[in-house]
Parts: sequence; structure tokens; C-alpha cells
Amino acid sequence: MLTDLIDEITRPENCEVLESSLIDDSEYQQQVKLKLIGFVKRNQELYTAGRKKIKGISNYVVHFSVCGLLGITSVFYVIATDSFVFYDYRYMPALCLSCGVTAA
Repeated sequence: MLTDLIDEITRPENCEVLESSLIDDSEYQQQVKLKLIGFVKRNQELYTAGRKKIKGISNYVVHFSVCGLLGITSVFYVIATDSFVFYDYRYMPALCLSCGVTAA
């Protein structure tokens, strides 16, 4: 949607009109100015929204890393002690996957 609006700015409404006459056309220049102002405002809104989300999520990065590290450590401990029961083997891939996703 945004790229279509940008393409619309660069395209003259009437194909027969030369680009040199668009430079002198104050109405067209005003339309371009208003659209560019809108693009800049929208870009600033997206940037500030992204910064707020990153700031909010950054509080949890350490917690997820510690949980993933503890999960991976427990998997290696169980493997190293050979305390597996046959039924544990079917749950181990899911446990490894969840620990890997949490730690990443």
C-alpha cells in the first residue's frame, strides 16, 4: 500500500503532461508535499511503536535466556546420568526443541 502511494507521487496523473510542467504546477507540488508529510509522520509512528515494543520485550530477554540455559542443562544432565526410561525417549525431542527455542 505504501509503495503504491509512493509510485503514485512519481507518476503524473495525466500521461500527456510533461514532467517539466509538473515542476511549475503548484497544485501538484502541494499534493506531493502533503503526501510526503504523511509518509514522514507514518514512518515516525512506526519507528516509535517499534522502539516501545523493543523496550518492553528487552526486560524478558534475560529471563528467557536463564530458563533456556536451565532447560538445556537439565537435558544434558539426564543424558549424562543415563537415567532414561523407555518412555522418556519420546518426550526428549519436544523438550530439546522447547529448550532450544527458549534459549534462542
